[in-house]
Amino acid sequence: RIKMNKKLCILLVLAVLCAAVSAGKDDNKSKPKESKESKESKESKESKESNESSSKEVTDAPVETTVAPEETTVAPVEETTELVVDTTTEAAVTEAIVEAVAAEPTKEELAALCKGVIVDLLPYPTSCTKFVICVLGKLNVQSCGPNQVFYPKLKICGFGDSTKC
Repeated sequence: RIKMNKKLCILLVLAVLCAAVSAGKDDNKSKPKESKESKESKESKESKESNESSSKEVTDAPVETTVAPEETTVAPVEETTELVVDTTTEAAVTEAIVEAVAAEPTKEELAALCKGVIVDLLPYPTSCTKFVICVLGKLNVQSCGPNQVFYPKLKICGFGDSTKC
């Protein structure tokens, strides 16, 4: 009887995970996702264009413009700490610095989490408010609800303080 319940639970989890993965694929097909960086660069380009167009005079001659390719450089972030007498302030300053240093994992790092995994829910590497659903080696990143964190031992989201994880 216990084995039957375990099998039933695994089957239910698999069904829910498959539904979540296929729901995520439908969303991806209907609208392409833009990263936060591409949205910001798009907005900044639009604002630059609107500022330039409002400051230009109207002329009859066509104007040729060339756009130089943007170069992106990544500077290493140095972790600095400040000595503070008040213990509550010291904890807040240290947490803020640690959060700023944590970098988002690459696609390869995320894919490595699910390699060889049949079905599992795993914590997201840099955020306790997110988790990774692995089904047959494929991953799907999900976020917990507001004021919730992911509890890896229980494999669920529950109420918690995301600043303390």
